[in-house]
Order: sequence, then structure tokens, then C-alpha cells
Amino acid sequence: MLEIFKKNTFISLVLLIPYAMVLHLSPWFTGRAIEVNDKNWIFNKFIVSWISSGTTQLILSTILIVLTSLILAQIVSKFKLMPDAQLFPSLFYILYIGLHYRNLELSAMLVGNVFFSISLLELLKIYQKKQVPLTLFNFGFFVGIASLFYLPYFYYLLAGVIGLIILRGFKPRELFQILGGFANVYMLLMFALYLYNLHSEFYQFQIAGYFRPFIFSMQNVNEGWVMFGIIMASIIYALINYANIQIKKSIAVQKIYDILFWCLLISLFSIFFLRIDNPAHLILVLTPLSILCGLLFSRLKNPLIAETLHLFMIVISLFLQFQNW
Repeated sequence: MLEIFKKNTFISLVLLIPYAMVLHLSPWFTGRAIEVNDKNWIFNKFIVSWISSGTTQLILSTILIVLTSLILAQIVSKFKLMPDAQLFPSLFYILYIGLHYRNLELSAMLVGNVFFSISLLELLKIYQKKQVPLTLFNFGFFVGIASLFYLPYFYYLLAGVIGLIILRGFKPRELFQILGGFANVYMLLMFALYLYNLHSEFYQFQIAGYFRPFIFSMQNVNEGWVMFGIIMASIIYALINYANIQIKKSIAVQKIYDILFWCLLISLFSIFFLRIDNPAHLILVLTPLSILCGLLFSRLKNPLIAETLHLFMIVISLFLQFQNW
């Protein structure tokens, strides 16, 4: 099966759709109620309230997952992050998403991750350009939209600062271009909310709801800790193999992988310093992690071992999404 996804071709990209559908069967069979979180006020107000059908929500969630996996394929292909196995990061993203049934719901995290993945694509473009004001503005703008749906994505503004330092050298003017794109999203939003007298409601639920005066407030109880352990183990494995990932890579590609490692670190801030009560929050880390793990998986020389591990991950993904773990 893995041979199908080694090249970034039209047929391979299309096959990601049935791959995602087969690996995300849990919501169709279990019929669990979709969780509505008051803290995701914008998402509830403008998406959930307009889509009442559970079937429609599940179809849209699958579309969002596939769309993000296609963006990952575009990032890998455009910046030549790996010569072979170009769709492996997309496969890992789909597999990681399937580790818990909450990830498969139509959620603010899934919508936000589409925009964050686009913003990452924009950020990485600045190494290739002499004039980058619009590209940096777009990065800030898409991070702003992602945080509009799911507030913790605002932490990825730090990825923009680090990206500037790594790819171009820090320039205050370029930092303000990022902040300008981010601020424009909220300026337009607050103007619209003020007209309809909804600004105080937005602040009360979406802003104040996430901040608490204590550290490490991830409240999964028993739900989601198995997925949390698998993802943390994957992060540690990627960090251990940091030097191996950089071997025989061009300077440009090495810089991009440095940014992806920083994104992993930044994503942990949202776990430690915000009030998190949904295991699907870990979707924030999956974009950079999937690219890194896809590369490491592509380094396996024995195709039989690779296929066996892939089958094992499919079984684990399908098993866990039917549980409450």
C-alpha cells in the first residue's frame, strides 16, 4: 500500500480521500454526540449553529482532514523536504487524527488547523523571496483566522518570529508585517461584533474562557491520555533523531526542519498555559509532527518492515477511536 503514496501524483492525492474515510469510521458507527464547547464561541455561532445535521458535520470533518493532508503534501513537494515518500506526512496526519474519536468531529481545531497549515506554507516561502511584505502579512492573517476559530493557535505567531530569525534574520519591520496581518483579523471582527453588540459576549466566552491563573490545566481525566502518550512519544522520537533528519539536506531544507521543531515546542505552550478540556486540542501539534515522522518513516530500508508498521498503526488508530481512552 505504501508504494501508492510514495509519489505526489494526482491519483495518489485522490486516494487520500478513501484512505481517510476508511481510517475514520468510528463516528459513523458509534453515533456519539458531538461536543460543543462554549469557549469556541465564533465556531459555535457561525458554523455549528448553521449545520445541524450530524451526517453533514461528519462529511465536513473528513473534508477538512483531507484538505489539511493535501496542504502538507504541497509543503513537502514545494520545498523538496523529501525526494521520496512525499505523501507519507499526509498519511501520518490522517493516522494521528484517528487516534481519538474527538479528533474526528467537526471541531474548531480542525478548521483552525487548515488555516494554520496554510500559514506555515506562507511562512516557508519567505526564504525564496526578496520582497516578503505580503507573504508575512498572509502568515499573520491566516494565524489570526486559525485563532479566531480556536484561540490557542495564536501561539504560532512565535513561529513567525523564529521563522524570520532562521530564514532571513530578524527585522522589526517584518515583524510588524506579521502582527499587522494578525491584528487585521481581530480589528475587522471587533468592528462587526460591535455593530451587533456581541463584543462582550465574545470576550466573556472565547477570550476569558481559555485563560486561568494556573499552569498545566489540561483536563482530559481518563479520556485522551493514550493518544497524548503516543503523540508525546512521537515528539520525543523526532527530537532524538534531530541530527539524522538534517543529514544530507540542503541549507534551505535544514532551516525548514528547524522551524518545524520549533513549532513542536511552541505547541506545548498551549497545553501548559491555557485551560484545555478536549483531547482534540492535540491537533495543534500534528502538522509539524506529521512531516517530521513522515520523513523518519521514509528512512526505513526494508519495505516489509515499513508495511508491517503501517498496518500496525492502522489497527491502533481504528482500535483507539472506538474507545473512550
